[in-house]
Amino acid sequence: MSIIGESPRWQSELLDVYTQVRTGILGHWPDCCRRIQTQTRLSDTRSNGHKKDKRAWEDPITRDLVRRLKLNPEIRSLFHVQSQMELIESDLDLEPDPKAYVDIAILFRVQFEEVCLTLECKRLNVVRPNGRATLAREYVRDGMMRFITNQYAQNFSLGGMIGYVMDGDVAAAHTALLEQIGNAASTLLCDPAQILILSHPDYFSTAHDRKPNRIELRHQLLSVN
Repeated sequence: MSIIGESPRWQSELLDVYTQVRTGILGHWPDCCRRIQTQTRLSDTRSNGHKKDKRAWEDPITRDLVRRLKLNPEIRSLFHVQSQMELIESDLDLEPDPKAYVDIAILFRVQFEEVCLTLECKRLNVVRPNGRATLAREYVRDGMMRFITNQYAQNFSLGGMIGYVMDGDVAAAHTALLEQIGNAASTLLCDPAQILILSHPDYFSTAHDRKPNRIELRHQLLSVN
């Protein structure tokens, strides 16, 4: 895949694409929720103590969302949407093993270059028998940090985080995330005072002074209930 460098032009292009994809995600999310709620009711009727994990919930939610985006006539006419896209090391001296898997990759072409908008998905506010686990720390450590360390979107100036708020309390998830981002501000290379609230409490933006390319992350929280 050919990679482009950062510039105001590409930032504007990525923001336009992100806006279109976000509109599609929000439009399809009610149908995703109905499926999640149906699956939850079915699993609750089973007499087993199987603990729901990432493979049981997070990945299926993401795959369902991706397939709906793929069926969206407007989005599929403009972009290629891929789930769990392998990121393979380009250095031919290294083993061709995937170094990571992108939850949602939005691929499109500008002139002769292929551009990728990367979206990372995490669960938040997971209800467990012993109480609610916010998973805000995991969202930061295992999600946002992949962008900061250049594992994701190394040559691009925009990426996205999607939080599936499993108990529906988006305001609580928002508060927990801001606290964790503040606690990890130096590691995240961001200034918490510059967090931009785009739509309270479900949509906000953070900026990170990573090298070689500064990156903005757009955060969209989606209520499952």
